[in-house]
Amino acid sequence: MSYHKITIIGRVGQAPKLNKTRNGKQVCNFTVAINEYDDNTVWYKATAWGNQAETCAKFLLPGREVHIEGRPSIDTYTNGNGVTRSSLKVTINTITFLSGGPKVAWVDPEEEEVNDDEPNDGEPHHEAVEQKPKEMSVAEARSYAEQGKRIDAMIAGKRAMAIAKAASKKKAEAKLERATKKAATS
Repeated sequence: MSYHKITIIGRVGQAPKLNKTRNGKQVCNFTVAINEYDDNTVWYKATAWGNQAETCAKFLLPGREVHIEGRPSIDTYTNGNGVTRSSLKVTINTITFLSGGPKVAWVDPEEEEVNDDEPNDGEPHHEAVEQKPKEMSVAEARSYAEQGKRIDAMIAGKRAMAIAKAASKKKAEAKLERATKKAATS
């Protein structure tokens, strides 16, 4: 048996949509944006199942930072213009909500292996009956994204201050040690 997993940290893009499969299993789909150093953004389609899906639908909003561990896959499809396209997907095993709300960590207690190629009780996983999606204006989405950025900036500022304090303390300790050695040799 072989298994591979991916760990990503990014921001929720598209608002989560909670659906139910025909056999009643909850599924939540949303997108996650990962900004790379070269200003390139990589998008993943994230999928959560069961109770984890309900938690994601309840707590996630666009702009919220998340840490996801799960099984990666690639969907290949042909768009309306006949061009073959690919999209990156991750089926979530573990998700931690990092910013923009209460800290919530969720690990799927079942840790079930979901095979998208095989039917589940005669039903493919991707067949879902849509429930009421959350409606959000562009202004609301931008507001949530800005709130997440402000929180990240605040955390980065606190980390920078802690590093500066530690460096200053080390300098003072080194200066005191040099003065002590100098006094001892005199």
